[in-house]
Amino acid sequence: THANAEAAEYLGQVKKNLQQQEGQLDQEHLLQGDPAVSIIDIAAAADDRLVEMTTHSRSGMGRWMLGGIAERVVRHSGGPVLLVRATDPPAA
Repeated sequence: THANAEAAEYLGQVKKNLQQQEGQLDQEHLLQGDPAVSIIDIAAAADDRLVEMTTHSRSGMGRWMLGGIAERVVRHSGGPVLLVRATDPPAA
């Protein structure tokens, strides 16, 4: 579908950006459904169970709480989770 093609293109760009910044990205997955459940399922099936993900900073009380998806992954993944606050990409 058109939505899947757009999502795949977006994921490809994110992968390219990450590889430029970090040097390596082992896997990419384009899944449909609940993001937290998908991340937890992938982590459970993997040999290396460290989940790395970004979370957006919030204002006010939200600063002290994780985002909904990140919180669910941290609480239910059964393994280590590394959270990094998302930053805006540099202006072009």
